[in-house]
Amino acid sequence: MAGGLLRAVGNVLGGALSGAGASAYELQEAVGGAQHDRALRGAVAEIKPKFNQCRRCGRWVCQVVCWNPERSLCKECAPVLAEEMASAQAEAVADQVSNRIRESDLIGDMDVTAQAAAQCLKCGATVLGGRFCAECGAPVVATGTCGKCRAKVPEGARFCPECGSRT
Repeated sequence: MAGGLLRAVGNVLGGALSGAGASAYELQEAVGGAQHDRALRGAVAEIKPKFNQCRRCGRWVCQVVCWNPERSLCKECAPVLAEEMASAQAEAVADQVSNRIRESDLIGDMDVTAQAAAQCLKCGATVLGGRFCAECGAPVVATGTCGKCRAKVPEGARFCPECGSRT
């Protein structure tokens, strides 16, 4: 292929590239030739009995994995029902696991209605959860909310009226 490309470019541009293309062709002939062709025919003859051609779609497929011997067609044209059922069951199990996880409470008693911030209001660092910034230690819950129980705290209060925690 490279020799063909060099020959084509050489025909357009001439000069050294044309000679390189011709040399590549000569090298291919020297390496290949009749001996190469015989080896290729032998390899094809050796492997061909391990493949079947589907009469429906025309594709050549391996007998061991892709051929349905009961139908004499490839598995694309004639799926093996036991394999299809096993695959469908595995997909259904995966779907059920996903559904069960979606239905499960993975956040416990976290108040998801409390105002949350994606960034620390003091230093701007990304907040990865919790009540305090991992970078500067500033509270990341909204002002006027208890850091422990998330109850609303009146402006200026030093303690939460619900749980008594220091605000």
